[in-house]
Amino acid sequence: MIDLTQINPDILYSPDDLSKIFKVHPSTLRYYINKGYLPAVKFGKKLFIKGSDLLKIFHSDEKTKRIVLKIKR
Repeated sequence: MIDLTQINPDILYSPDDLSKIFKVHPSTLRYYINKGYLPAVKFGKKLFIKGSDLLKIFHSDEKTKRIVLKIKR
């Protein structure tokens, strides 16, 4: 299970940062961003995911949560 206490709502996370938390490859997270499952903002050429958006996903509807939780498999 993913430990949500590691997610700070006030921080922007790179796919590399989140890959360490979720224990997946950064390209997996980029795939979910490109598919629209994970919201992200772009600064220059770099992608970032807001901590607050991640927490919203885990407290949102079941369909979205199931898609994101597949990352942890």
